[in-house]
Amino acid sequence: MNGDTVSANYVTTTWGFGTGTVPVTGPESDAAQVHEVAKRCLDVVLASLGLILTLPVWILIAFAVKLTSRGPVIFSQERAGLHGRPFRMLKFRSMVVDAEERLESLVKIEDLAEPVYKLKDDPRVTRVGRFLRRFGLDELPQLINVLKGEMSLVGPRPEVMPLVERYSEDQRRRLLVKPGLTGYQQIHNRGMPDMAARLVYDLYYLRHRSTTLDVWILTMTVFVILSGKEITY
Repeated sequence: MNGDTVSANYVTTTWGFGTGTVPVTGPESDAAQVHEVAKRCLDVVLASLGLILTLPVWILIAFAVKLTSRGPVIFSQERAGLHGRPFRMLKFRSMVVDAEERLESLVKIEDLAEPVYKLKDDPRVTRVGRFLRRFGLDELPQLINVLKGEMSLVGPRPEVMPLVERYSEDQRRRLLVKPGLTGYQQIHNRGMPDMAARLVYDLYYLRHRSTTLDVWILTMTVFVILSGKEITY
């Protein structure tokens, strides 16, 4: 891990919000480094193909979003990337333009029992936004994040900084790899609101990450989206 100090089974790293020590999860070997190179190649190739093949879809979505609600087509939000470093994650806007301001009346982050939340029947989601979320189309712009190296196709989903800043030492382990457009947790329980359960899936991925697992997750993601299971609007 670049810039990190590894000692025995622990790694001391500089997070995007400070410095801390966490238990190492996953192999720190030459094989793991080879996997990271292969993973990056897979990301670049598939993300590039995805952008080219879905370009007509982008145009249709842009028209639909612009014609049905005021505001920009693309929504960007600061999320925690590798080692908690902030980046701007991109999405097609699926909510009203002042959604972030309205969030304060729906969720009090400082009062949450754990650093995670999911809103069902979110009143901020637009009619077009519900369709986009149903089929995961709002996430397509994150292919750009993947090409920029801020995200990977597969990994733990990126969370907003105010929640990540409240992570425990154990929860910060999910930040030891790049966040993903999809992940091991997403194919098992999409929209899961329980942090402890999420962590089980994320840490399983960290321990067993491989190109074969990534391809399997990407394949299963298609079936999960088509099934419509565990969608949170």
